[in-house]
Amino acid sequence: METLRIVLACRARSLALILRDLVDGQPDMAVVGEVRTLSRLPTALTSLGAQAVILAFPAPETAQTICTLRITYPSLMILGLSPQSDRAVICRPGTAARPVEMSAAGLVRALRA
Repeated sequence: METLRIVLACRARSLALILRDLVDGQPDMAVVGEVRTLSRLPTALTSLGAQAVILAFPAPETAQTICTLRITYPSLMILGLSPQSDRAVICRPGTAARPVEMSAAGLVRALRA
């Protein structure tokens, strides 16, 4: 079984810790890095060989970043969280973004689907 390599991009350290615990508790997933600013994300994705990123920033920043990442890294899976509005979307390569249940089980299911 291949391990999904995930970078966390969260401004809030408390949310990053929760997400790290969630991901690291899965046998087929691993957090390979974390960034607190979006400007550091491209370097982290490339240097760490990430297959997925979990973004958690205010909605406008997350939406704009998802668009940029989909163009720059077409094979990257993106899970965008908007903690302020309890919304989440998953963007898989070559497919439209779709909503995700904002729960631990929903987020894990989305990353595995």
